[in-house]
Amino acid sequence: MSWRIIIPLRSPAKSNPHLRISLLGWLLLCFAAVVPAVAEGFDHRTGESTDTTPLVHQIGDVVVTATRTETPAAAVASSVTVISSEEIERRQLRLVTDVLRHVPGIDVRRNGGPGTTTSIFIRGGDSDHVLVLLDGVELNDPSSPSRAPILNDLTTEDIDRIEVVRGPQSVLYGGDAMSGVIQIFTKRGEGKLAVTGSGEGGSYSTARGLLSVSGETGGVSYAASGSHWDTDGFSASEAGTERDAYRNSTASARVGWKMNDHLSIDGVFRYSDAKVEFDGFSIETDHHIDTKQILARIAPEVSLFDGRWHQTLAGQYTQNERDTTSTFPSRVEGTLYGLDWQNNLRLFDDHLITVGLNHEWEEAEFSAFDDSRRNLGIYLQDQVTWGGRFFGTLGFRYDNSSDFESRITYRFTAGISIPEIHSILRGSYGTGYKAPSLSQLNPTAFGGNPDLDPEESEGFDVGFETSLWKDRVVSAATFFYSDVDDLIIAVFDTVSSSFLNFNIDRSKAYGVETTFSIEVMPDLHFSGNYTYTLTKAKGTPAGFGITDGSRLLRRPTHKASIDLVWQFMESRGELSANVLYIGDRRDLDPSTFSAVTADDYVTLNLTGRFKITEWLTVFGRIDNVTNEDYEDVLGFGTAGVSAYGGIQLRY
Repeated sequence: MSWRIIIPLRSPAKSNPHLRISLLGWLLLCFAAVVPAVAEGFDHRTGESTDTTPLVHQIGDVVVTATRTETPAAAVASSVTVISSEEIERRQLRLVTDVLRHVPGIDVRRNGGPGTTTSIFIRGGDSDHVLVLLDGVELNDPSSPSRAPILNDLTTEDIDRIEVVRGPQSVLYGGDAMSGVIQIFTKRGEGKLAVTGSGEGGSYSTARGLLSVSGETGGVSYAASGSHWDTDGFSASEAGTERDAYRNSTASARVGWKMNDHLSIDGVFRYSDAKVEFDGFSIETDHHIDTKQILARIAPEVSLFDGRWHQTLAGQYTQNERDTTSTFPSRVEGTLYGLDWQNNLRLFDDHLITVGLNHEWEEAEFSAFDDSRRNLGIYLQDQVTWGGRFFGTLGFRYDNSSDFESRITYRFTAGISIPEIHSILRGSYGTGYKAPSLSQLNPTAFGGNPDLDPEESEGFDVGFETSLWKDRVVSAATFFYSDVDDLIIAVFDTVSSSFLNFNIDRSKAYGVETTFSIEVMPDLHFSGNYTYTLTKAKGTPAGFGITDGSRLLRRPTHKASIDLVWQFMESRGELSANVLYIGDRRDLDPSTFSAVTADDYVTLNLTGRFKITEWLTVFGRIDNVTNEDYEDVLGFGTAGVSAYGGIQLRY
């Protein structure tokens, strides 16, 4: 079999759909090509597999977030994607939100350049239906309008991997996880002392520096890093002429101490200070947001009875401050304290019981008001394996909030491994519950409505993963469906002549996620994913750009990402290309605030790196090679063709 990949060298006109159709055609063709190959890996006459190598999973070897325990990928029934540090470094992505753009089932929309407001949608759900954790610390901000996660300034230099679990996860993680959980794990220190430094520069007067140290000695592991990023940027407004600069300084540390075989402790700290400029309604100058974020976590762990009872008592603290200087200045501060006591009990060999208690206290301070809330959650999950083929979970959660009635959510998953054809079948069903945010309820806030009801959801998925040709081809497909009752949206209230948050009857989303990975040759890899998502709002009143039966805003129906990676000279050198396709979607016209269709777009990014010596590596990338003129969010600017390069030193 041979492959031919044609990459356009100039940007196509927006009115020409042929490239878009060709891109989707290539993706579907490549995915469909693996289907008849099942016959090559399975002998129908004998009923046995002709391939005896173990299944290689796209989601990695071990997954933590799906069950809150370290679980082999072959025993995870949830829909999961894992992004490794190697993939992040290869793509040379500097913000976590840019990494998430390429994940199936996730849509990322940003209002301008780096550091500006960014929304994340999983499977068509709202951005506040996504819970984001960093080493177990919650990044959803109590002071954001809908308690959505604030990831505008989260950089990637100290990240070990990112796990994305799609579908309702409220049983283990509470109300913010109605459509999924994203957990970011930072690097742990290991081995002897290692020091890494790098410098990078390029388009838009960009300069970035990084220094990190890590290691392990006497049972103590340590990893610390600091980075600074400065760029003149481009205009946040599509029609603007003045560049909007961005600055980000971040410091992080992680320390672990294993005292003995029964007791250990893990600590995490992160601090970031960022400033981003933006354009006002009619004035471009003197508009900026200063953001400071502090997060910390300390978690002692105890293992008893030969590891059959494992306890973790984790305390966390986060604080977010945002000072806005503009025509309408403001200052907000959100604080979150959390305590989680998790117990993993191996009472029987085929059952792992996880039971825990979670208590959170949050406070939001705004220019006009401040408010607080407490929530107590109790969760229980039974993780089962049986016969070496069957696996699954069954879980329940009880939540008691200080300002809403108690609720119970539940979730179950099931899977079966079929080694004869090197395949796994997975499925899950779950419910979710989310109370309105403090801002959404407060009548003095923008859109505040104290009569709001909590949102409730249910969703299911079923998927299939298979490995073929001695693991040279790995592919997966998942169908999903979700339904949200009492969805909170902004509605224009004719009585007060202003926007007000209301509950609409419901919204639903369904679609298909597909992924594939092909080893064309030992040094040439081809991979990609395609997501089809259809969303629909049901009920009245009509929302901000939403009508009964219309698609939800900013969620494309079609999305695809394709990667080609070539390694050469015994992997000392590497070149890669990524094509990202975002289909048309409904968005708001910035001049009339009416819903219109935003054009689809395709971007091409190229990256490369070469290891000159064991301690010196050079790297570079070109973003938006074809200089595609597009808008991620209508009315906001995006970068044109741009180039960056730098060096990395390791000791």
